[in-house]
Amino acid sequence: MPIALGRVFPNTIHRLCLWHVQNRYMPHLNELYARFEDMDFKTRFQSIIHHPLNEMEFEAAWQMMLDDFHLHENNTLARLYEIRKDWVPAFFQRRLLWSYGLYTTKREHEQVGEECPHGCKHTASSICKANDEAPA
Repeated sequence: MPIALGRVFPNTIHRLCLWHVQNRYMPHLNELYARFEDMDFKTRFQSIIHHPLNEMEFEAAWQMMLDDFHLHENNTLARLYEIRKDWVPAFFQRRLLWSYGLYTTKREHEQVGEECPHGCKHTASSICKANDEAPA
């Protein structure tokens, strides 16, 4: 799909939904959560992927997590790491997204009133009109 989107919409950024990525790997993640429950792996993992880290901080935190839990050979985490640039928010901070505040999952659609770079307030169904206005 990213190749087709790139051809049809060459200036678009294709990213994977964080919720959907986690949901796809949930059976494997649940095994890790249970195995390391006493060490609170779940909180650590969730903090790394949700905390507004930059790319370097994410990389360091991910490696530290693998070291602390001895999970360098874990296939699930290896696969998640391979596709990290497609779903981890830290890798999208420097990109200006035209759909700022607009999301695709139901839970995220409920997040309304986000402020766009133009200072506008948007709901999930609105589009910024600031670019359509003639300069003063």
